[in-house]
Amino acid sequence: MHRRGGKQEKTMLEMLVKGTGYRFRWMDDMDAYYRTHAAMILPIVYVSYVCGCDLRKATRAQRRAILDATVEACDALKAKGIRIQPEGDDAYFRKGAKRALMPTVYFIMAKTKFGENGRRVNPQKLRFETSPAAIAAH
Repeated sequence: MHRRGGKQEKTMLEMLVKGTGYRFRWMDDMDAYYRTHAAMILPIVYVSYVCGCDLRKATRAQRRAILDATVEACDALKAKGIRIQPEGDDAYFRKGAKRALMPTVYFIMAKTKFGENGRRVNPQKLRFETSPAAIAAH
């Protein structure tokens, strides 16, 4: 949707996922949401890249650096007048009770079976062909 959904559209979409365990979290500014998502994901991606795309190799210092980089990215968005979406999510990365939980979340994500889904891609097997011949072949 490239506009704010009406009540009828919201009701229809909510009915589609009823009983699945999924729920919608309506955003009134998707551009801000996408930028916030990037601000929160890119620090993880960069640390993963440094660790050979294997977050299990990330050190405690690197996991904490992810938190600090996320705060800096959110502050940069705010400085440009871009709201954090969902509102208040940057509190998970700022000093306080929510941030105290995040090192544990990143540890679980990086070091346990719960985070295994993100490790199924072997970066050595990824090949991005961008030549016209390669694109035409697909």
